[in-house]
Amino acid sequence: MRKLLATSFAALAAAALTLAPASAAPHSDTYSYIAFGGDGVAFNCDGAIKVTEVGVGGLCFDILRGDTSVTVTMNDESGIPTGGLLRFRDPANTKIGNDVFFCGTTGSLTIPAGADEILVWTQSAKSVAANCGPSTKGTMTAAFA
Repeated sequence: MRKLLATSFAALAAAALTLAPASAAPHSDTYSYIAFGGDGVAFNCDGAIKVTEVGVGGLCFDILRGDTSVTVTMNDESGIPTGGLLRFRDPANTKIGNDVFFCGTTGSLTIPAGADEILVWTQSAKSVAANCGPSTKGTMTAAFA
């Protein structure tokens, strides 16, 4: 009887682990951007403006189920940290939380519940005011954990 109970318990525990949602493995996405002549105005996003592989004025990154944090880094061809503005949004394109201005990198940010996409605008005017360089062109990388 004990052996039967132990075997049943082990089978139930294995089934529970199988049914638990898997967390996403750490991953990253990198896309090219060209800054716009002010602060970002257009994106290269699914379901938005996606006419080339290069984002004009900004980019979007998809959040996978199980992603819990993200660090966004801009690698501008100028070689100096440049400004960006990050926003989380949900499937209805509603903004979640506050926009985050950053210079070069965001550092690790917790992804808010319900968010499925990250928008990042290049910043020119705000960059100069914040003592970081204005964006020109380069790549943005979102590293998820």
